[in-house]
Amino acid sequence: MKRLQLKHYINYLRTNLKKNSFVFLLFILFFPLFNISAMEVSYKLDDSNLLICSIRTPPVKAGSILDSMEIGHRAEIEFIIKVYQNKKRFLSFLGDRLEKDNSVSYVATRDPVNRIFKIVKSDGQKLRKEDEKSFFDTFFSADDIRIDMSRAEKGEYYILSRIEMKVIKLIPPLNLLSDIIPGIITKTDWIKVGTFRIN
Repeated sequence: MKRLQLKHYINYLRTNLKKNSFVFLLFILFFPLFNISAMEVSYKLDDSNLLICSIRTPPVKAGSILDSMEIGHRAEIEFIIKVYQNKKRFLSFLGDRLEKDNSVSYVATRDPVNRIFKIVKSDGQKLRKEDEKSFFDTFFSADDIRIDMSRAEKGEYYILSRIEMKVIKLIPPLNLLSDIIPGIITKTDWIKVGTFRIN
């Protein structure tokens, strides 16, 4: 069975990678960069001052992600939360202070033989999804981004959030190209989610 699967992989690589790689690279080079829209962010601060955030967005560049994984690339998405302390008026010229930040990232691949989507979360958790809808529902949502505010000083704070998505997760020597070549990376503007007080 293992030999048969290996043979399928080799045949797949021979026929598809050569044929599609060049076309796909041209596509990402000339495809315009655009923002992820309709991002939904919610948060709650519990009694122990633990901030728990959730981020969801409708799938974007779904075709590009599928095409990328179809020829063997990995796709990556990162959900970022930053918490700033709102400075008092007489110190406002110094700017607000970054108090805490946290992020969750997912790396997705697709098994070309079994047609199963695989997601590895930044905490090491591994998920398998058999259909496109459940894959995209999982890939474009993060439900448990935690930030411990128990040691933060009293005052007013606000939350900024952002999503960054890479259609191709490049290996470290090449990842500098992701900010230069349009189409590889898609990111939202920073959005202000809300404010809260620590007493």
